[in-house]
Amino acid sequence: MLEYADKIRKLLAVADDPKIPKEAAETYRDHALMLAAKWRIDITELSTIAPNVGVVSRYVIIDGIPKIYARFVAFMASHIVEGLGGIGAAVDGRTCRFLVIAQGDDIDRIDMTTRLIVAQAMSEFNTWARSSEFRTRTKYYTAMEKYVVRRTFFRGFSDRVTLRLDALTKTAVAETMNVAGTALAFIDRAEAVKQHAENNFSIKSSRPRRSSSMGYGAGDKAGSRADLGQSGINESSNRPLGN
Repeated sequence: MLEYADKIRKLLAVADDPKIPKEAAETYRDHALMLAAKWRIDITELSTIAPNVGVVSRYVIIDGIPKIYARFVAFMASHIVEGLGGIGAAVDGRTCRFLVIAQGDDIDRIDMTTRLIVAQAMSEFNTWARSSEFRTRTKYYTAMEKYVVRRTFFRGFSDRVTLRLDALTKTAVAETMNVAGTALAFIDRAEAVKQHAENNFSIKSSRPRRSSSMGYGAGDKAGSRADLGQSGINESSNRPLGN
């Protein structure tokens, strides 16, 4: 019963996420109702069934990322994870591998959304790095200088996307806080994730020293276009960022 109830909770939680399109939300909600009928669970009694969730962690690997940029894409992904409400950390190596720490009923959403946003970043990066504008502006650059420009793209992209995600999260939380008794629940969930990370992992934050305003600006611009899955929300975080 606990397992079935948790699956329904997860579907309803995704359906209630303001960041996903309305059509997708309806699909998740319909699926939750179908499973509830199949398993004979009364939706109105879900709150009386103890949740079988807690803080969990997983390592995520995104295939298809060029080895030369894998580390920087992993750093970008870890920042996106934080913007989505979890704690992320890049894992050094020649693959795009990063750690995700989040509540058990939220980790699948964070994992999936991060993958989708990273896919958009790579598409934008490939188009920009092969453009005539890039070739013209870097015509007299050394190979290392071009590399720095390219890798800084991911920093600009992640900064823009996380800024937008933070704005959306604050809006959603502010609206939810209007419901009595939810404020403490939000604080407890966030604190539990933080404590789990501190007690079980040694997470350090670092970024390359050398950067490029050209690469950062291109990434920032691409990040402002990224589809985060939100619909009907007015964002106020698309102003230019500094490097």
